[in-house]
Amino acid sequence: MIAMPSESPGASPESEIAAAELILWQFLNGYLQSEQAAGSLAIGFGCSDLRVAAASAELYHQGHVGQILFTGGYGRLTRFVFQRPEADIFADLAQAEGVLADDIIRETAAGNTAENVLFAMALLTDAHLAEPLVLVCSNIYRPRVAATFLKHHPVQPFHLVSPAVDYSGYATDAGAREQARAMMVGEIDRLLVYPARGWQELVAIPEAVVEAYQVLHQAGYRRYLVA
Repeated sequence: MIAMPSESPGASPESEIAAAELILWQFLNGYLQSEQAAGSLAIGFGCSDLRVAAASAELYHQGHVGQILFTGGYGRLTRFVFQRPEADIFADLAQAEGVLADDIIRETAAGNTAENVLFAMALLTDAHLAEPLVLVCSNIYRPRVAATFLKHHPVQPFHLVSPAVDYSGYATDAGAREQARAMMVGEIDRLLVYPARGWQELVAIPEAVVEAYQVLHQAGYRRYLVA
């Protein structure tokens, strides 16, 4: 049984917090890494990280996929900063990078990961599903996206792709690093809570990752915990 952290912020030194955030990053970003990422179509999961659109476009230009489906309306972060649905913003960015408009499908209603999967898959044809799909998501969302997809489409093969950045490239300054810490804690929290609610498949979380999650949780990084 996993011990949940207490609600009282601790006084973890910065070195311990920094070590914990790196453990979470390595687990989340390293989940289901694959050298092969070719399929009939890429599904770009909308979020606040615009690099997902660029990574999807790169797959297209490399010839790994022939079409891109961007899915996303407004999520818990983008509803406060985006003036248009995530899918529209991502599609426009991809077109600016040379992806043909006819090769882009837009799904603009999804408000969470389950809806991303359900609404996107409802737009696909048998021809799309005959080959593996390439799921493109932000680096720290990899386990949640995979577990959600597997919950709803357990026999559909897929590859998982994220922008090619290390942690210093993902969190480029102090403010971004504070945000990333809180978001990674939120991701682990969802992996612990969502399977029991029937929203995603169970993900095996190493003990060291749970301990790192507890360090950051007790240090006060709780902004994105499950309500």
